[in-house]
Amino acid sequence: MTTPAKIILRIPGPWPERIDIITSVAKSRTGYLFADDLVYNTRTLQTFSTLVGGFLPEMEVAFTSFSTGNIDEQTLEAIRKHVHSLYFTTPAYTPNDARAAMRAADALLISGGIAILVESSGVVHTAPEWHALYARSDTDNSALYEAFVSRMVDGPNRTYYTCGMHNMGKRDAILTGNLIAVNAPALVRHFLLHTLDTEDEIEPGHTFSATGDHPAYKVTPEPCTTFPPGNVYHNPHGMWRLETLAT
Repeated sequence: MTTPAKIILRIPGPWPERIDIITSVAKSRTGYLFADDLVYNTRTLQTFSTLVGGFLPEMEVAFTSFSTGNIDEQTLEAIRKHVHSLYFTTPAYTPNDARAAMRAADALLISGGIAILVESSGVVHTAPEWHALYARSDTDNSALYEAFVSRMVDGPNRTYYTCGMHNMGKRDAILTGNLIAVNAPALVRHFLLHTLDTEDEIEPGHTFSATGDHPAYKVTPEPCTTFPPGNVYHNPHGMWRLETLAT
């Protein structure tokens, strides 16, 4: 079995002391407790490693640089004034692990957390945005995709690829060619949601088409080369390369 990747979340908050984090989680009525560097689900008994750190001056820069316009000034001001930050990690074997992480992180936001930085993929979310994604996550895999996956373009090489599917125990995807003509973001999103929606194994050489009006693509597995092993963005499961079939 492939060594699991880790879901890594950073959550800044205004809590003056460590005891305030403990009491806030206990009073949140979310079904979670926090003690001994663990967030504990009292119903499922699942635990999540959560280390408490102090103020991080680079926190605002991280949220600003990873924002896609979704971090408002009020949230940035609160991040500037944060007192503690939580470092939340958990192994990621399957999409259900990502759902469990979303649920626990949502409890930490309810308990006073300001926002979430997904350090394992370079995505940021405000608390209201995360609440909305979590509310959909049990029945809509697109919520997992939006919560954990970043999308990147290598313009000189005409390459579009994702980073973050390892948070669900899945391969990322990479596509090279005329990215505008094939609407690369929509095509790759549609394909990766298919991999989340089905338990069927995709065989090398499998073909895929977003709709009947679009060309079919050959799907081939390959190692992750966009980020090196040991990097938090590296996908140990590898990537799916989408290549258009000759017509």
